[in-house]
Amino acid sequence: MIDCFYPWRYFVGDCLQHHRLPLWNPYQCLGYPICADPQSGAWYPVTWFTGYFFGYTGYSLSLEFMLHIFLAGVGMYLLGQTLQFHKNVAFFIAVSYMLSGFFIGNAQHFSYVISGAWVPFVLTGYLKSAREKSCKNALKTGFFLSLLFTGGYPAFVFILGYFLLALFLFYAIKQFPSEKMGGLGKWIKLNGLITLTALVMSSASLISLYTAIPYITRGDGLSLEKVLIGPFSPQCSLSFLVPFSVIKDMNFFVTDLSMTNAYFGLIPLIFFLYSFFIKKSNLMKLFLFMGLFTLAAAFGKYTPVRAFLFYFLPLMNLFKIPSLFRLFAIIGFVVLSGFSLNFFFSDSRISTKKIKTISAGILMILLALAVYSGSRCSLIHSGFLKHDLFTFSRNSSLDQHIYFQSLIQLIVLAVFLALIYKIRDRSKLFNYLSALLVIEMILSAQLNAPYTVYYEQFKAAGLKEQSNSFPAGYPLPVSKNVLDISDSTAGLASGALWKNLNTFHKQTAFDGFNSFQLKSTSMLEGSLPDLFFSTLKNRIVFLSDKLFDVDSIAGQISQHRLNSKAVFLTKPDLSKARLLIGKATAGITAGSTPGDTAEVTAFFPSEIKIKVKNRKGPGIDAFAKQLSGVEIKDQWNRDSLVQCQHLFYVRSSAGWYKRAGILLLLSMDSCRIC
Repeated sequence: MIDCFYPWRYFVGDCLQHHRLPLWNPYQCLGYPICADPQSGAWYPVTWFTGYFFGYTGYSLSLEFMLHIFLAGVGMYLLGQTLQFHKNVAFFIAVSYMLSGFFIGNAQHFSYVISGAWVPFVLTGYLKSAREKSCKNALKTGFFLSLLFTGGYPAFVFILGYFLLALFLFYAIKQFPSEKMGGLGKWIKLNGLITLTALVMSSASLISLYTAIPYITRGDGLSLEKVLIGPFSPQCSLSFLVPFSVIKDMNFFVTDLSMTNAYFGLIPLIFFLYSFFIKKSNLMKLFLFMGLFTLAAAFGKYTPVRAFLFYFLPLMNLFKIPSLFRLFAIIGFVVLSGFSLNFFFSDSRISTKKIKTISAGILMILLALAVYSGSRCSLIHSGFLKHDLFTFSRNSSLDQHIYFQSLIQLIVLAVFLALIYKIRDRSKLFNYLSALLVIEMILSAQLNAPYTVYYEQFKAAGLKEQSNSFPAGYPLPVSKNVLDISDSTAGLASGALWKNLNTFHKQTAFDGFNSFQLKSTSMLEGSLPDLFFSTLKNRIVFLSDKLFDVDSIAGQISQHRLNSKAVFLTKPDLSKARLLIGKATAGITAGSTPGDTAEVTAFFPSEIKIKVKNRKGPGIDAFAKQLSGVEIKDQWNRDSLVQCQHLFYVRSSAGWYKRAGILLLLSMDSCRIC
């Protein structure tokens, strides 16, 4: 959260407060189109509101995080009411969902949290649209879909899209026989309205992403091997009972720490299992199928489901981390527990026998876990309870965590059974169970929070104090070579911040942390590191009169003749350069005049002003659209090999200046100098 989402949102908010669109971030990875990064929130209305009116600090980011956790609960409550659950049952499943292992485990992934918040709203709107057939609900559904797309992670949009398709077919088949063509036609029109609304309201984000797809590494899809990284391994199923166990010993769970938790409450789990023993409607069966199918997909390589989706369904090759599917498994299981609760509490004559049998089975499993883990570890001591219980502990073991929470869950289960046996009044019983659930979920969240939600030593107040040192406005680039400006060498790391620091200090760096990567930058750094680092031995803007064919790169590298000021162009671009500069040799070396300079006079996220002094021509401003009779022309072919380097020629009404070539290391398909 702090090393990625905070700097990205800080940048977006800073741009908005300076009345600039957040299109291009020049401060990390030599620059990249932040407007096309789905996780940046560059087009997310909530980010715009917070960024423009308040700006991003540790406090505003924390409040925004808590807002989305609350919205997740509200969305699940509304979904419960839409499914005609009693309001108390709707509250019950809302608590179960908003404090589930998905939000606790993935708290560091803000775009995941945002996705989890809006998915129930989309489902609510869609189910209401099907039931009431109103344009109002269709518009709401499209609106919530746009919030999910602009603020969330694309993988959740893809998965939800297939579930909505299943719901579309479900209602089309259900309503077609009863309402003939009229009902089906209206249903199709409503879905068209939902889609149109979502597309229009997400258009800025969609256009940005569509434009960038040919130039980003994810645009071509991933291999199956990469797609299967980060599963919810079968061992992680422990989290359904004892979530405090899945934050220790990742060698055992064989996945990332943030992907191990799928807890949604011990009591909801009992009622989910109870749903297998009651008569189910077709809609219940659909939610059950979604839950079980997505759980199987979340297992990744341990089942064939994720590979099947990869090979046979569009868009399923664009994201990794199978554990993301567990969000929809949790939603399916929570909704099924809601159906069971609604059924159980609707009639006091319904027997509690199956509930007791299921509880007894879970009781035996918890006892076995407690005995086994307790026999393998030193028992919990008073020091752990006093100092390490609600803080990050390096000394506790996996077995200790299993043992400790097994004891807690046994107490919860014992109280649950006591309430089932003693209280006959179902409404009174439900109130007690709701209170027990709230206590259980809060305790579970607090136990896991120091490992996956926050760092005890970092406070929002300290982060805000640290942010006071960030420069206001947009300072000029420092007079250093780009190679000397990076997160790892600039010595900027301090306090709670340790990555993407140049976004705060507003100096262009060649490195940074972001899964959103341009192909050109990735190719240069990975395949042509000599050329990459040689070129970085220049300032952000410099003059170059050494132009070569890209085919000569390998030879110059092997012969150690690579010049830091060399610019390599494809043959078409080199031909243009020869015509413009008026040279006919393969390597254009017009000769350098000592007095020639290129100086940055203004630097903004998507705009740069450069003053060029040329002994053979008058000095001019490179940001030329503001000057009469002067313009900048980008002669760079986007398909050129060295895409992260761009050659601009400065032209005035008098004609092309032969020696005013400017190389910008901003990766700006970039800047376009507009």
